[in-house]
Amino acid sequence: FFQAEDGIRDSSVTGVQTCALPILVVDNGNLTIVGAGASQTFLVGDGDSADTDRGITTDGAADLTIEALTMENFEENDQGGAVYVHTGNFTCTNASFLDNVASDGDGGAVYVNSGNFASTGCTFGSKNRGNYSEYSGGAVYTNGNVTCTNSTFVDNEADDSGGAFVVYNGNVTT
Repeated sequence: FFQAEDGIRDSSVTGVQTCALPILVVDNGNLTIVGAGASQTFLVGDGDSADTDRGITTDGAADLTIEALTMENFEENDQGGAVYVHTGNFTCTNASFLDNVASDGDGGAVYVNSGNFASTGCTFGSKNRGNYSEYSGGAVYTNGNVTCTNSTFVDNEADDSGGAFVVYNGNVTT
């Protein structure tokens, strides 16, 4: 397990890495994280909104790809409980997002501010309580196009709208 602590701030991380979370990716610092499987590789937050506990943030123009891992128990006092993509695309494959919270924002698990969201074979929600957003998009909120293939959304909740996800200014393809 990785536990959220001080984090790394490097746009050129490559290869096999062991690091503390959160991870901050800066302009043009595209990042791909590949685990050994959603039941074998875990990125785990401390579930405390009193501090910054989002797992991965892109700051500026950067694409983020996550494959074969689980992100769980992240709680952020802003947009995107586990993942925040500022400007860029987010792609996840065979990943799970469980029990993540945006306690004062949108996108309980994932928030894409400006870019596209693609999910293949992923699970969003459940374990203990699912993903939750105080505003919109219990699991996902995106300002762009969405493509979901063989993905499951279960037990996600949002106080305003979109228990599973909200797509603002984009199209959905399933």
